[in-house]
Amino acid sequence: DEAVRRVREGGALAPALGAAKLFPPIVIHLIASGEATGRLDTMLARAAEAQSRELVNWTRGLTALLGPLLIVAMGGIVLFLVVAILLPIFEMNQLVR
Repeated sequence: DEAVRRVREGGALAPALGAAKLFPPIVIHLIASGEATGRLDTMLARAAEAQSRELVNWTRGLTALLGPLLIVAMGGIVLFLVVAILLPIFEMNQLVR
């Protein structure tokens, strides 16, 4: 809301978005460069591409991490089930002796 107010009052877009701290500094610098050179559309497109690449990389990293974590979690569940089944059998074996 503050960024919108600043731009409506005639302020530049980059400082308004920078003060809002909604975007990474590289995006703010690209927007400022676009405003200074009159090529804001090109710089916004570059910023969008950079953010898209960052999101794809983050998603790939997360999925690469989740695979092994799920395998370990499933192994823990199987271990719990095996122990839950075998423990009473071992206890009955001790009672028989």
